[in-house]
Amino acid sequence: MFLFFAENRLVFNRDSEKFSESPFWRNVRQEHDACGIGFVVTKNATREAVTMALDGLCGMRERSGSAFDAGDGAGIIMETAGARKFYEQFLPKDRHVEQDTDLAVGMFFLDRQLDGGGKEMRKRIKRMLFEHGIVVHGWRDVPTTYDVLPAHIRGKQPECWQLLYSRGDGMGKQKFREALFRVQQRIERELKGVYPASLQPDTIVYKARATPDQLIRVYGGDFCHPDFVSSQVGFHGRMSTNTEPDPENAQPFGLIWHNGEINTDRALSGAQRDLEVRLGLTLEGEECVTVDPKRSDSSHFNGMLKSLISTSDISGPVAMRRRGTPARSDLYRYDEETRKHFELIERTQGAMAAKQGPEAICGMTASRVWVTMDPLSLRTFWIYGDDDVTVGSSLPGSPPIPLDKLKFVHRLKGGNIASVRKGKLVLPDEMEKIITRDDRLVMVGDSRLIDISRRAELPDENVELLSKSDVIKLWNQVGGDQHVAEVLDNMALNGKEPIYGMGDDRPLAVMSPGRLRMAAHFSQVVAVVTNPPIDPLREGADFVLKTFLGCSPKQTDINDPNTYQASPELVCSSPILNLPKMKAIRENGEVAYREIDTTFEGTTGADMEKRLKEIIQQCVALAEAGNYPILIFSDRRAREEGRQKLKLCLKPWMLLRPMIPLF
Repeated sequence: MFLFFAENRLVFNRDSEKFSESPFWRNVRQEHDACGIGFVVTKNATREAVTMALDGLCGMRERSGSAFDAGDGAGIIMETAGARKFYEQFLPKDRHVEQDTDLAVGMFFLDRQLDGGGKEMRKRIKRMLFEHGIVVHGWRDVPTTYDVLPAHIRGKQPECWQLLYSRGDGMGKQKFREALFRVQQRIERELKGVYPASLQPDTIVYKARATPDQLIRVYGGDFCHPDFVSSQVGFHGRMSTNTEPDPENAQPFGLIWHNGEINTDRALSGAQRDLEVRLGLTLEGEECVTVDPKRSDSSHFNGMLKSLISTSDISGPVAMRRRGTPARSDLYRYDEETRKHFELIERTQGAMAAKQGPEAICGMTASRVWVTMDPLSLRTFWIYGDDDVTVGSSLPGSPPIPLDKLKFVHRLKGGNIASVRKGKLVLPDEMEKIITRDDRLVMVGDSRLIDISRRAELPDENVELLSKSDVIKLWNQVGGDQHVAEVLDNMALNGKEPIYGMGDDRPLAVMSPGRLRMAAHFSQVVAVVTNPPIDPLREGADFVLKTFLGCSPKQTDINDPNTYQASPELVCSSPILNLPKMKAIRENGEVAYREIDTTFEGTTGADMEKRLKEIIQQCVALAEAGNYPILIFSDRRAREEGRQKLKLCLKPWMLLRPMIPLF
């Protein structure tokens, strides 16, 4: 049963197209603070889709932050095919676009400080599109009413221009999409003071640093026009949490809009950059083509997803699934074929499939809207509707559908993907089968996996015992403090066990038949408050801890992101390698390894720096040769007289970064 209540809010009335008091319903037990997001889909292009989306946006105004009447961002994204009549009126008189030719519209924000009012920049943009075979019809100066914004931000708003264009002769739809993606990359890298808010073949974005109510008034000339119609409209009201509230960071972006945060943004962005370096799209030391470090996590993910869709001719839901799979504990819900597809994604995409965080992500392309949930279901999203309209919303009832007309209500679960295509709702179970069927992701070559986990579970009878002097020396080298030393002394000599508080619910050893590993006494026992607290080692039921060792499958053709060259790999159940696992790695006989000594002789910084340079040169040479997929960094020689170990924090960054272009 749903618990609904009505509250009077100022909303956009879709009958009179004016603001009025209107009741809406919502489930108060599912409240979660986050940006307000949603979409409206109708079977045909209508005014209703637009006005309902604006209604829904205004119904979530508490989800949009504001200070001194200045909003932190709001916007809509809509399919443009239905609004062709509206945009055709802005074509130059000497221009005519045939009805069987797509008319596309791009949205650009230009800095008001540009010389000549941005005229030269607009010429350069037209030239870039022409060089990629795109037919440009002309520019439109979008009427904006910035007077509704508070005075202290009014003068900071950009000029808003729309570019009308279409496919060149003989250019297919996928080539058109890819060409636009390449042009947008060039614009963002080469033209300062220009922001392409959307440059897609079938959608357009309207957004501003404004509240939802202000947004409608800023673009009122377009929003209230009778020919401004669409069959699918998405909306986003942003609550600023981690980025500056400027138009570039306002949502929607050209492809997606979402609420929450992508907590693995750094891992995803790093993996995207490494891929581009390997494919020659970005030189080492240059900024990443797809990921601009000055923008938000949402913008980064939008760029990565758009790159995949534009270059691989796959659907939005397929691309979204490649960037993250359901929680490990939910895999039992899926059939064997789907689970194998998840395993293929994990192995080929690696860190590219590391999307995690409290978020619901919506996306839009031609005739399709989709939404996906984070694996842990830390955000809520509902899909409901009647015979003519399908609504998706993070706050059910905004926009409202009269209860007597309501035909269905679905709440998405963690890891779910659903879509609405040409007005038809596809729920998660069916959607997953479609994704598995349509994804053309393949591995070629020798793709064997050698599992070392079971072998590593066997006890190692030849464990080397260290002398007390060795223990003291190693303890000092890793920075051990006196407090931990006292804990170890009490445990080893007196049989005492440390007791912790604040979230430590482990039973004492004397009360449990299980044997607690020594390392467990020094691991994190209190959740650090983030958004949300994520500790992969404690959340093993939801996070995939499976770790691959060796040469991971690689995309080798810049023009084919669906085919990965594979070679044999080792696999273990977690990234923590104990002595039996290390022995299994050394004795596997399939994947070659080379051991690197990470100790140095001497006591000065110069001695350490010299050894670091030697190790880097050795690693780069091994990577160039390509004969050793596994490098083991060992500090076992630290026990020798006169030798010191390199600090762990120095190894990964200094050793691996010079090797990335070689892999």
